[in-house]
Amino acid sequence: MQCPDSSQWKLAAKGICNSSHSWLNCLYDENNMSYTKSCKERPDFQRPGYRFIIRGNIDGKRCDEHKFQPFKFWTNSSSDCVFKKTNCIEEGQVIFDKGNSTSDRKCRCDYTSGYAFVAHSRNTCYCDPQLDDCSCYLLPCQQLEVITPDYTCIQRNKWTGDFKCPLITTNSEKDKTADESSRNQLSKSIPLLDNCLLQLKEKKPFHGAIPVTILIALVVLLGICFILCMLCGDKVGRMSGNFIETEVTKRVEEFITSNRN
Repeated sequence: MQCPDSSQWKLAAKGICNSSHSWLNCLYDENNMSYTKSCKERPDFQRPGYRFIIRGNIDGKRCDEHKFQPFKFWTNSSSDCVFKKTNCIEEGQVIFDKGNSTSDRKCRCDYTSGYAFVAHSRNTCYCDPQLDDCSCYLLPCQQLEVITPDYTCIQRNKWTGDFKCPLITTNSEKDKTADESSRNQLSKSIPLLDNCLLQLKEKKPFHGAIPVTILIALVVLLGICFILCMLCGDKVGRMSGNFIETEVTKRVEEFITSNRN
């Protein structure tokens, strides 16, 4: 059995109910797994975010995850929470916030795939589908540039990780962020190692044993790998570690070769 549309509710009540019990209820019965109609003396209401169902007696239940109800639920006009949540599945869209039983989802454009907002909304990080235009478009950036979470184009080597808008936490984005982070850390740490090796080269020839200063530099770089692993997970830590290990090995081998020659 289906409940009447809200626009036909009063008309249905006149055809089913009498003058003493003129208010029509049509609620889902969880025991029978079907909708049940009944006539009442007066309507009942639930607070925003809830609806009525029948569990033996009439009872309140939070709106399902895909719906929301920002105002009171009245039994004389509805059988379910009235609004469906926005899916955020238009081109370039992803979910920013899941919302709750009284509010809709918030959407954002997927900058990891090159998308940005067509129109500026009240909030630069997301849009409210009830109030804003949530359309996305492919933002053209220059060669070697990437789009940040703030929807601006920057050079890859200038990715700082410090943005107004939060990162999209997909696995691919975590990998990308950690890779950029490891490169930024490396850009600071490798010159220290290069300087250390240069000083050693100027002071005395290399005789085969790795100097203590090189070991210290290696420990610092391994510490960076450990921090990345703790923050971003084992997979990303290994990725960053491999990248740093490759660069360090390259520098040390160049140092050894130059001293042997």
